[in-house]
Amino acid sequence: MRWIVLPLALALAPAQPASAADLSYVLVTGNGNSTMSGSSEDLRRAEAFRGGNAPMLYFRENGAAYLIRDRAILHRAEAIMKPQQELGARQGALGAQQGALGARQGALGAEQGRLGARMADSTPRHRSQRTSWLASRIT
Repeated sequence: MRWIVLPLALALAPAQPASAADLSYVLVTGNGNSTMSGSSEDLRRAEAFRGGNAPMLYFRENGAAYLIRDRAILHRAEAIMKPQQELGARQGALGAQQGALGARQGALGAEQGRLGARMADSTPRHRSQRTSWLASRIT
């Protein structure tokens, strides 16, 4: 029964906040990528159990911890998590674009500030200054 519930729980876990009393998991694939929902302690424990580059699924449910190394179950868990990982990659690419745009916007803001300061320095501030400034332009 637990093997049927686990894939469903993994599919629902990203949409629901995990707590120590509910479900926490760390899925580590053979290429070293990991997906998790839980605490840093869950990650630390999963890393301690990993051993080499072997894929594994560590999960904790209602305080009891489990470690799965069965290839069929790991393949199924990876398939369940694939859309979330793809979304994460797309969000990362978008974040890089936003960073580049932010840098451009910062450079434009600095230029605008420089031009504003230059305009402020060249504009007369009082009526007497404006009159003498105008007179210097006319003569």
